[in-house]
Amino acid sequence: MLDQTCFLTGLGRPWTNIQRVMTPSGNDGYVVNSQVCGTYYIHQNLCGPEPENPQMISYLKTLYVNDLHILAGFTLRRSEEGKPVELGRDNIDKILRGISIPKGPLEQIDLILSYLYQQYANGKSPESYLQLYEHKIARDIKYTIAYAKGAKDFTWLINKALEFGYLESDQSLAIQPPQNIRLSLKGFDRVQELQKSKNSSQVFVAMSFGLDDAVFEEGINKALEDTGYSAMFLKSEIHNEKIDDKIIVEIRKSRFVIVDVTDHRPNVYFEAGFALGEGIPVLWTCRENDWNEHEAHFDTRQYNYLLWENAEDLREKLRYRIEAIFGSL
Repeated sequence: MLDQTCFLTGLGRPWTNIQRVMTPSGNDGYVVNSQVCGTYYIHQNLCGPEPENPQMISYLKTLYVNDLHILAGFTLRRSEEGKPVELGRDNIDKILRGISIPKGPLEQIDLILSYLYQQYANGKSPESYLQLYEHKIARDIKYTIAYAKGAKDFTWLINKALEFGYLESDQSLAIQPPQNIRLSLKGFDRVQELQKSKNSSQVFVAMSFGLDDAVFEEGINKALEDTGYSAMFLKSEIHNEKIDDKIIVEIRKSRFVIVDVTDHRPNVYFEAGFALGEGIPVLWTCRENDWNEHEAHFDTRQYNYLLWENAEDLREKLRYRIEAIFGSL
């Protein structure tokens, strides 16, 4: 009998159903329907035992055991967009490089609030509570949506959101874990603040004008077209290290900003700093050879840079990252 344990969370029935299939790419594998991870495909050579190495439980759980919660959050997002992920040895590293992990608990809480907001947008009444746990498993709210490592971590995030006043519960905080929660008015306000620029399909692009035109046209612009966004790239030079009014306006109108630091031009860093100051997400990219030779400015190295070799490589990697963070339009 086929084991019904999710490869990413370890949850079995009744939360998981697995069937042996030929995956969409033609590989031997499984389709997993999980209440926590959504629907995803996984190749047999990634999740199965290693005949040549009996000590290795599986390629996935041996080499990627610390990344399973990240993959679970990603598969849930893609499943809810109607685009199930296919995981295999040939693409798992590329997928992981393209996932933007929340930079701490505050961003994780924002993901929870946004997810709750969407449930209400889909028809739930604002005064109705959502059931959080059933036998210690998140029911109406999937703990993977916040890239939490499990129910314990997720409970901690929920409690902090309750303390901040973003959520309300029909029980005392002394009762743990909380069972039923809903967005407070402060929570609704927080989500609307987060969504100010999210309705825009425009993406501002900041990059060196000295790069080959193909980097923008065949790399960045194609990745945006692939995901349904439109690029705003102002090619006029900026002098005296100042951001002019036109750039300020266009950054504020954008859903997010792509910043390529290849050549390390000062104006690119200024535009990135302005966007961050406005609370607009920034995706950082750099040509791999340039990164190795010069590195980025020291105060931006903590960001998850996407490194590329050529325009085609940039297009593919950037498309993955955009879909992982913002989804396609």
